[in-house]
Amino acid sequence: MMLISYRWFASFMHGKQQYAGRQYDYHLDRVEEILVSFGYDTPVWRARARLHDVIEDCMKWAPPWFRRLVIRVLFGQEVSDPVWDVTGIGPNRKARNQCIYDKVSISYNGSILKCADRTANVEASLRDPETGTLNGSMARMYMKERRAFAYAVQPNVPEAMWARLEKAYNDIQATIDAEC
Repeated sequence: MMLISYRWFASFMHGKQQYAGRQYDYHLDRVEEILVSFGYDTPVWRARARLHDVIEDCMKWAPPWFRRLVIRVLFGQEVSDPVWDVTGIGPNRKARNQCIYDKVSISYNGSILKCADRTANVEASLRDPETGTLNGSMARMYMKERRAFAYAVQPNVPEAMWARLEKAYNDIQATIDAEC
């Protein structure tokens, strides 16, 4: 049982946070759309999509265990567990990614959610929503992480969903190669 609107809560928590020069809802909309396009169209999956970055990005004044508890109390364990699985805790990106990989490698729902998140990010880096061009630094970062990400996430992700992410990766590589 969800005690409040997950859409409102996610928007409120992200506040003025930006994603590619737009309100953060832009990214949350993309993640939700990707999940829905693969049949993950339930209130629980939509809540997971909207809340997937709240523990990692919001309420920084509170320790991670408390942020996780807030999501669990307001939206239930069925939502909070996969949201926790895609949350990276650590001093740098490498450590945060490893934290996520360790959790999603044994979490079907976490893997699905993280794949949708990464697909939205890779597609946005291919065609930056603000400029319509390749966001080179983001694209190269995701390409560098591609192998480790696949090792942790791909075994739990449906083939068609993984194919969409691979297409985005391949489109980035082709764009980078064309620029050289």
